[in-house]
Amino acid sequence: MMKEDLLKQSKELEQTLEKQLQFLKQDSQVYLKVGGLAILGGILAVYSVNHLRGKNKKKVSKKKKGLRRKAIAFLETYGVGFFGC
Repeated sequence: MMKEDLLKQSKELEQTLEKQLQFLKQDSQVYLKVGGLAILGGILAVYSVNHLRGKNKKKVSKKKKGLRRKAIAFLETYGVGFFGC
């Protein structure tokens, strides 16, 4: 009788373990999907920030070039003596 009880208990434990493994597999798939989406979102955010900064740098660079040209033209026109040097 004791042997039968032990066999029954072992079968129940095996079934419980099997169910736990199935839940673990399902949960791990969910975590992988969420993790993948988080990584993809991070990469997209970094790319978009870098892309937008690149455009702003180009605009600032063009403005700086324009200011330099104006400053050079001003100095050529009025000379260095204009500043009291």
